[in-house]
Amino acid sequence: MRYRTCLLLLMMMTVAPGCEGIDHVLTSLTPTGTPTQTAEPRQYPAELPASEAYDVEVVRVNRKQVRLDNRTSRSLDGAQLWLNAEFGGAVESLPIGEGANLPLTMFVNHFGERYPVGSFLEPEKTRGIVAAELIIDNKRHPLTVRLAEDWAIQP
Repeated sequence: MRYRTCLLLLMMMTVAPGCEGIDHVLTSLTPTGTPTQTAEPRQYPAELPASEAYDVEVVRVNRKQVRLDNRTSRSLDGAQLWLNAEFGGAVESLPIGEGANLPLTMFVNHFGERYPVGSFLEPEKTRGIVAAELIIDNKRHPLTVRLAEDWAIQP
């Protein structure tokens, strides 16, 4: 009886709207366990020269999103953001003094794989962000990476 209840709950969660956590696990894996969500591969531009750091903070707000806070004196439009020198994605616009939340799954590596984001059933798939670079004007600009907990108010 217990197994039937679990199976029934699992089936209900996959068809019910808003159950993206379970749906992601079930639709993103093939029977061999390899990811099926692929996108156009992006090659890290290692050949571009490194340049001065930009005052843009990359904050991991939760397991699925990253936030960019532009603290520079210029608008950053048409840039590429690279995480861990492996996963890249386009940043259309980042106005002066503003921020933007971006889904981590928009970042793709040279194999066409999306940034690994863990789920309720597979939390070990989450990968940390240790480095970030913004590609603009054919130069690589390092950014500051922080965790959301860094800004938590301590009692």
